[in-house]
Amino acid sequence: MRRDIYKAEKKILIDIARQEKRHNPNDKPRIRQVINDELDNRIRSLDYYCMKDIISEAEKGLYTRWLESLACRLHL
Repeated sequence: MRRDIYKAEKKILIDIARQEKRHNPNDKPRIRQVINDELDNRIRSLDYYCMKDIISEAEKGLYTRWLESLACRLHL
């Protein structure tokens, strides 16, 4: 398993959420939108890794579920 790819994608998502929460602390809809948009970018990145045979289809599915779960926690 290539968990280093997941860890990098996770770090990017967390950094974007922190930055947005710092700049717009009272704008929950905007924070959620930014997190969801970045999640879409991270999932596309996983699709690219899968297409290039860097990770398997099963790993892509697992990492996607983990990132979606993380995004839900970041919304709070």
